[in-house]
Amino acid sequence: MHSPGSNLPAKVIRWIILGVMCLSLGLQWGVIQGIAWTSMLVSYSKSDGIVLAVAKTFDGQHPCPLCEAVEEGGRKTGGKDAAGGGASGRKFEAVVAGIIRLTPPAARRMAYPDLIQKASARPRPPPEVPPRARA
Repeated sequence: MHSPGSNLPAKVIRWIILGVMCLSLGLQWGVIQGIAWTSMLVSYSKSDGIVLAVAKTFDGQHPCPLCEAVEEGGRKTGGKDAAGGGASGRKFEAVVAGIIRLTPPAARRMAYPDLIQKASARPRPPPEVPPRARA
């Protein structure tokens, strides 16, 4: 007996799961906010220069309609804002913390017993005067 999704390749199923996971975390608001900031930077820099455009884009005093839509959508879905705060930001951090575990490497003590044993097992001692190259 086949399951209903058995005709789909595994890659397609993985992409669908990834998409659903991103939507459940509210990552679409971050993507839309990034697009809004980019368009604001471009439009403000045409008239005001890049320094003032960056200031206007990120000061919060000059929101574009897309920024307002992102803020409203984030509020409706329970997120504080699209910049990673609020409930959706905490959910994302929890998922990432569960997937990626950063552990420091185990301390390894450097010991050289093999070298000491090889040096003591030399068949003859080294010459006292270094040998000279013949010309």
